[in-house]
Amino acid sequence: GHVASLFPGAPEIDTALAAGDDATCQVMSAPDEPAGRITQRVASLLDSRWIALCFTGHDKRAVFARALDDGPARDLPVRAVLHNASTPVQAYWSP
Repeated sequence: GHVASLFPGAPEIDTALAAGDDATCQVMSAPDEPAGRITQRVASLLDSRWIALCFTGHDKRAVFARALDDGPARDLPVRAVLHNASTPVQAYWSP
């Protein structure tokens, strides 16, 4: 359920998902990796004309299906992209 290094359960996830300040990037803790990552905050990602979401494999297809259902974005951050009202999202999947 992660997208653009926005990981569920990361201590910084609420800040990265929040709207309302001018910061475009966020340091994120990656699970099982000692080094942090830098990613765009969701508000910055959604400041696009459209978003292409590409993923492979049956496991990720199952996560995508769960993400289409309602639920908190902090549990599946890709929901913040899929359920936005302003930026079109096109999903591309390959087995």
